[in-house]
Amino acid sequence: MKTYIEKKSFNVYIQSDISKLAYVVKRSRKSNFTLIELLVVIAIIAILAGLLLPALKRARDQAKTITCTSQLKQIGLAFHAYYGDFNRFPAPVDDTNYGGNYTNHGNWHIGLGPYVGFNHFVYGMLPNPLPKLPNVFTCPSANLDIPGISASQNNSIFGYGMNGFLPPEGSNNDQRNISYPQPQRISNGSVMILVSDARFWVLGSDNDLLFLGNPGRFYKYDRIRHTKGLNQVYCDGHVEYKTETQSYSSYLMKGNNYWRGL
Repeated sequence: MKTYIEKKSFNVYIQSDISKLAYVVKRSRKSNFTLIELLVVIAIIAILAGLLLPALKRARDQAKTITCTSQLKQIGLAFHAYYGDFNRFPAPVDDTNYGGNYTNHGNWHIGLGPYVGFNHFVYGMLPNPLPKLPNVFTCPSANLDIPGISASQNNSIFGYGMNGFLPPEGSNNDQRNISYPQPQRISNGSVMILVSDARFWVLGSDNDLLFLGNPGRFYKYDRIRHTKGLNQVYCDGHVEYKTETQSYSSYLMKGNNYWRGL
C-alpha cells in the first residue's frame, strides 16, 4: 500500500511540473514579437526620429544663435570699455602692410582682449594669441559658412568682422584699416554696424562695389550662418538678428553706405 501511494504521489508531482512547464512555454510564445510586429515598432521609431531630429537641430542652431548674440554683446561692451580708457575704438587692422604700426597682429580683437579676459593680448605679439578653443571672438556657427570665396579671404577669420567705415573714415581701404574710430563723432549709433558675423577682419571695401551682383563676394563680410541670417552689434551696443534678405538687399541698394549706417 505504501509503495502504491508513493508512486501515485510521484506521478502527481511529475504531472504538476509538466503542467507548469507547458504554461511557461505557452506564455513565452505569446510574449514573442512576430516579424510584422517588429517591423511596425521599427517604423514607429523611425517616424518619431524623423519628427524629433529636425526639432533638435533647430534647437541646437537656436542655442548657437543665442550664444553668438551674447558674445557680440560682450564685444560691444568691450569696445566701449576700450573707448573709456583711450577715447577711441581700436583700429580694424593696425598693420604695417597698410601703413600702420604693427608687423603682426594689429587686429581690433587684440586691443579688446584685456576687456574680455585675455589679459596677455598685446599688439604685435607672436605667435597668434587668439586660442582656437571656443571664445568670445569665435562664432559658434562659423564653420557653417557658405564656401565659394578665395582661400585668402577664408583662412584668417574666426567669425566676426569690424566695420571699416566708422568715422573718421579714411579715403581708401588701407587708411580705413588703420584708422582708430572716434565714437564721439558717430551720430547714428543705433543704425551703424560695429561688428558683424563675418569672414574677414574688416567690413566693407571699395573693391566690392564692383561685385554687387555676386553674393559670394558680399559674404566675405556679412556671413549668413544663423538659420539664413546673421547677428550684428551696433555702435550703441545693441545686437540685432538680420535675415539674409534684409542684409544683402540693403547692401545691394546702398553699397558702402550700408556700412555708414545711411
